[in-house]
Parts: sequence; C-alpha cells; structure tokens
Amino acid sequence: MDRHRRLIYLIIIILISATFFCYLPLRYNDFVTYDDYDYIVSNTQIQSGLNMENIRWALTTSYFSYWHPLTWISHMADIELFGLNPRGHHLMSLFLHIANAVLLFLGLRLMTGRLWESAVVAALFALHPMSVDSVAWAAERKNVLSTFFWFLVLIFYVYYVRSPVLWRYLIVLAAFIMGLMSKPMLITVPFLLLLLDYWPLGRYKAGEYAGLIIEKIPLFILSAGSLLIAVLPQMKLGTVIPLDTLPMGARVVRAVNSCTGYLIHMVRPARLTVLYPYIMVWPWWQTAMSVIFLVSATAAAIVMSRKYPYLLVGWFWYCGTLVPVLQVFQVNVSPMADRYTYVPIVGIFIAIAWGMSDMLKKIACGKISYGKAVYSAAVIFILAVLGVFTWKQTGYWKDSGTLYKHAVEVTEFNYMAYNNYGVYLMESGKIDEAQVQFEKGLQIVPYNDELNYNMGAVLIRKGKIQEAQRYLLGSARMWYKGDRTEFYKRLSSSLVAEKKYAEAVEYITKILLINPKDIENLKLLSEALAGMQRYGEALGAIEKAISLSPKDADLYHKKDMIIKKMRED
Repeated sequence: MDRHRRLIYLIIIILISATFFCYLPLRYNDFVTYDDYDYIVSNTQIQSGLNMENIRWALTTSYFSYWHPLTWISHMADIELFGLNPRGHHLMSLFLHIANAVLLFLGLRLMTGRLWESAVVAALFALHPMSVDSVAWAAERKNVLSTFFWFLVLIFYVYYVRSPVLWRYLIVLAAFIMGLMSKPMLITVPFLLLLLDYWPLGRYKAGEYAGLIIEKIPLFILSAGSLLIAVLPQMKLGTVIPLDTLPMGARVVRAVNSCTGYLIHMVRPARLTVLYPYIMVWPWWQTAMSVIFLVSATAAAIVMSRKYPYLLVGWFWYCGTLVPVLQVFQVNVSPMADRYTYVPIVGIFIAIAWGMSDMLKKIACGKISYGKAVYSAAVIFILAVLGVFTWKQTGYWKDSGTLYKHAVEVTEFNYMAYNNYGVYLMESGKIDEAQVQFEKGLQIVPYNDELNYNMGAVLIRKGKIQEAQRYLLGSARMWYKGDRTEFYKRLSSSLVAEKKYAEAVEYITKILLINPKDIENLKLLSEALAGMQRYGEALGAIEKAISLSPKDADLYHKKDMIIKKMRED
C-alpha cells in the first residue's frame, strides 16, 4: 500500500472518530415534540414498519407537505431495527452524517487531487455546529439522507466526466433521482455541476458551453418535476403564505439578511438554536450592509476567478444551493434555520480551505514546511473549537424542554420558542410556569392563534373558565384543526357544568365537524341540549352515540334520564 493511500485511510479514520466523538451526547437524546412525533412517534404508517402497504403509502403521500418517499422508508427501516428507541434513530442519522463527510472528502480529492484541502473541508462540514440540527433532529433525516445521494452524484459525475459513457451518466441520474426522493433540496444540483465543470474539472472551452448545458437537460427536467411535486401540495394545503400577507419586497429583504446571517453564524456559532424569531421589519442599515457585502463578495469572486477559481465556485455554491430555502416562496414564518445550510455552507468551506492554503504558502515565503505547520496548527485549533461547540449544541437536543428553553435563552422576541416551551411545561404539569411563557409570547404577538389557544388551555386547567374563553376567541382559526378538539371538549364540559348550555353547544358542534363519531362529545351534546329543554335533539344525539357503541351501558342510562326529564317537564 503506497503512502498516499495510507494517508487517505488515516484521514477517513480520524474523520469518523472525531465526528462520532463530538456527537456522543446523541446517545442520551430523546425525540422532541417539534415534528418528531408527526414524523415518527405518532405516525401509524411509520410505526408499523416496512411492508408493501407502507411503501406504497410512502411513494404516494404528500403528508407533512412533502413528497420524500425514501425518507419515509428510512424511518420505517429504523422502526424495524430499533422500534421507538430514540437512540437507534439518532445514531442512524449520525452514521449518515459521517458517511456524508467521508463522501465529501473523497469527492473533493477525486475532483481536485488535493488531499489536505479536501480533508479540511470535510472536517469543517463534519464538526461545525451548524450541522447539528440536521443530525440530532430525528425528523430532519431527510436532510442527511438527501445529502448522502447529493455527494454520490458529485462522485459519479467525476467518473462520468473522465469517461463519458452512457451507463455512467445513467448512474448519475439514478443517484440524483434517489436524492430528490429524499428531499427536493437537490433541485440545484444541475447548476452546481455546471460550476464544477468550470473548477476543478476544467471543462469550459471556447465554443463548448452549450454542450455542457445540453448534457444536463435530463437533470434540469427532473429538477423541474421535483419542484412541481414539492410546490403543489403546499399550495393545495394552503401552507403557502400569500403575497398580500407578506409582500415580495419583504421576502427579498429577509432573504438578503439570511444570506449574511448564516455567515455570521458560521464564524460565531455560539448562540445557535432550532428556532429563530420572526422579524417584522429589518433595520434599514442592516439590510444595506447585507446588500453591500453580498454585492462586494460576488464582484470579488468574479474578478479573482481567473487566479483563484475556487473563490467563484465556493461563493456561488453557497449562494446557489441556498436559493430553495431562502423563503422567497414562503411556507413558514421562520426567517432562518441552520439546517438549511447543511450543503450550502460547504461552498464557503471550500473557499476557506483553498484560500488559507494559498495565503499561508505566500506568508511562508517559499518555506513549504513552515507554511504547512502554520496551516495545520490553525486548522486543528479551529476544528477543536468547533468540536466543543458541536458537543454542546448536540446536548441541547436532549429533550423538548432543554431544546425550547435554550431557544428562549439565546434569542429575543421569539414567540414561537415561548409557545413551544410553554406547551412543554404545561404537559409536564408546570401550569404556572407555562402561563408565564404564553404571556411573554402574547406580549410580542397578541393575536397569534396558537398562543391564544394554549393560554386558554392553561386557564382552563386553573379553573378560570371565563378568562379562558377570551383567549379562545383569539384562536378562532384553530377550530378546524383536529389536534385541538381536546381543548374544546374541556371548555364545553366546563360550560355545561356552569349551565351555559348555548355556548357549550356552539363549541361541541364545531368539534363534531371535525370528528362526528366522537362518543364522549355526543354525550356532552345530549346533556347540553337536554339542559336547554331541546329533548328531541338530545335524544337524537344520544341515539347516534348508542349506534356507534351499542354495548356502552352508560349511554342507555343517559337516554333513560333524558326521557325521564322530558316527561317531568
């Protein structure tokens, strides 16, 4: 075995070991209420594991506004292997992240022939705490899985470029399709391949640009199809925020500030969190500074591209692959999410690794050994610091309470974090502490549906029924969401106990629109109607309940009581 190959194996072993060590806190982490339950814990399709029926479901569903069948299948495979033990699910995501780092290293070395620079990029990718959300969040499996196929596409593409035969191109297409079936984030891959054609593959020759574009037409067609599949469910479900709610100008401002914000997080990863606050109006000076920086960086990359082509590729890798997640096509109110940079930030790492190498060679004034020593020391120090941050950031994903408490502590005006932390406290029985969190959230957004709903739930638990109703009216749009029915049941029961029958019937009717076969609710409806002396309707409600549960003796007793009361009146 030659020395170069031994170095490659040694780098891979160090990369695997360092990444695994920095993510060790994962072994203690639980599932969190932020999407993990919808994706895994409470998802009956996933819980039943791998079978043909579930695979068909995965291939056809757009549940959770996504079409990513391979992601669903990977969750089913985890259930087969680990059941609902969160440790197994987290470790599988970690193994994928480690595999991605190794593939990135091998792909860059294959493309550039540069061993140490490729290793540095892979290590930054593996150990930077901005990657933690993608790895430690079970529901974000789609990110690490799609990136696995993304990096395979890059490697297969290099082999195709070196020997452009049909079967190698078909392998590129197959890996690309698998990636799109994991997450539509890969729609920018054809553009990225055109960048790599410029550097490091050096395929741009006078008069041959059109051929490189034509070569990628099948990839562009697949990207367009994936984009359509991704957008249609969002539009059908009404999750797309319309322009009259959030104008295009505001979206562009947010996108510009997000581009620079991610770079700040990359350099200073001390206050990262899963939830960043929604900013209604960005300070004009901040937006101006962001525009100036982005324009200047783009101009510098273009001007210096002849001598330093990796700057152009790295910068446009970052900006281009970030486009699908800049929220111009708005589907949520979160302005930023570090998980969105999982692949885009690699472009900046490329510019840093190659730039540092060239800069230190010049500083060393021809003393190669001195330059390597400085480069190595700088890299080791940076990676050690990032590793510490990653260890700590992984620990914040221990459970829902730790995650949301951290978000509250490191951000300001973060009403989403206040809401989620409040729900966690409420479900843990800490009612007074939960109320404090909801109050803080409502001070920021007084008319938010979810915060009003949760405040009402807390007040009901404290027996403050009339006060709770005021917040209920502030969460009117929650009436038609099935996961809110328990709240209205409690409120309706309290209203019946207070003999406020008309109000109780109003809310009970809304619940029945969601679930007309809810027996407990039908019981409550019959009691409220009987209290209003609408005995015929009360009998109709209880008889419907009996037809749904004919062996329930309590239903027959309630029916007899209604008949008796009707005769007495």
